[in-house]
Amino acid sequence: MAIMKNESRPAKRAPRTTANDATLAFMAELTPCQTLAQALADHLDDHAGYDPDNLNWGHVGDIQRTRHQLREICTLLGIETPGENSPRR
Repeated sequence: MAIMKNESRPAKRAPRTTANDATLAFMAELTPCQTLAQALADHLDDHAGYDPDNLNWGHVGDIQRTRHQLREICTLLGIETPGENSPRR
């Protein structure tokens, strides 16, 4: 019995269409991103959902991880974040 190699195939992509179609698709994705960003801002304004009188070191780790991930998103989007170039502690 011969062993068949698993040949990699290029991922299927949506057909390329007009720039107008890309603009429409981009705008369709932008609105949910704005909604997510607002929900995140609201959540952080509420102390990330934690009771500020009952915080522990686990909460510190959670918010540090959140900050790290937000910094990665800013880097991806090319957003400069003053004071955020220092390494994570």
